[in-house]
Amino acid sequence: MDNIDHNPTATTATSSFHGTSVSVFQHAGKGDKGEERGQLKFREEKVKTFPELPDSFTNVRPAFFTKKKPSPPKSGVTYSDTNFLKIQLAMEYEWLEKVTVTDGPVAVTWSAHHASQKRGKPFEISITSLLPLLRDQAHSVATVKHVMDKIKEVVTLLNPGQVPVIAADQPIYAVAKQVQWNWPENYGEDKFVIMFGGLHIEMAALKSIGTLLQNSGWTGALLEAGIASPGTAESFLTASNITRTRQMHQITACSLYKLLKAAYTDYLKETDEQPKEVLSFEAWCEERKLQSPQFHF
Repeated sequence: MDNIDHNPTATTATSSFHGTSVSVFQHAGKGDKGEERGQLKFREEKVKTFPELPDSFTNVRPAFFTKKKPSPPKSGVTYSDTNFLKIQLAMEYEWLEKVTVTDGPVAVTWSAHHASQKRGKPFEISITSLLPLLRDQAHSVATVKHVMDKIKEVVTLLNPGQVPVIAADQPIYAVAKQVQWNWPENYGEDKFVIMFGGLHIEMAALKSIGTLLQNSGWTGALLEAGIASPGTAESFLTASNITRTRQMHQITACSLYKLLKAAYTDYLKETDEQPKEVLSFEAWCEERKLQSPQFHF
């Protein structure tokens, strides 16, 4: 669910459009290929009239919040095991190991490294459909509530009993969550799953990291290294530019990992002069974490 706009900037434009678009996806899997919906076919000859959409789809009923600050429901969700993150972290460390091999420019970028990885199991292509556009603006309570109803009807038709999952940008997400809290009996968190889109998930993650890095000296280090200007370095804390902020975090990770490897090399040189057991890199890191809390970071 997203807003779709047309601004009359062209010389031939006669009107503007600020509406709502809804894309529906069927994620196929083993034994369930999804239900292919036939493509609309229009007659080749010219016609003066077209069939109109039903009023139940085009007419958005008025809606407003009766509570200024609705209370979110108490969460009864049980979180899954986070051990699966270790697999992803191992892939990140593989790239960092490649980076530390050379002293010159990085030959393998982060994106190229992950693109070269072996793909997982074969997957089915998702089936996607674009519903007719709505003339109402997407950021209103009435439109969000109406779209949630229509998505519920579509999902019930294709897969009865499934809980709809809706992805939206941050402003629409905020309205949708308030709809859930104001009408929990029909739109509660057990009836719909509302989530950010992929871009806004990354934006929120980078902003959270920026909050943790405030007053840490990170922006000052970037400035002294000549990587960014003062204003640009500060913008990385708020992730105003996603691509550049992601790149700065990758550069920071490379630099810190190289320093970590250099410190471990110094440790190996010290152990050569002293007769004691040599720790592996992983064991040495765990020991250093116990000795210094800052080593966790």
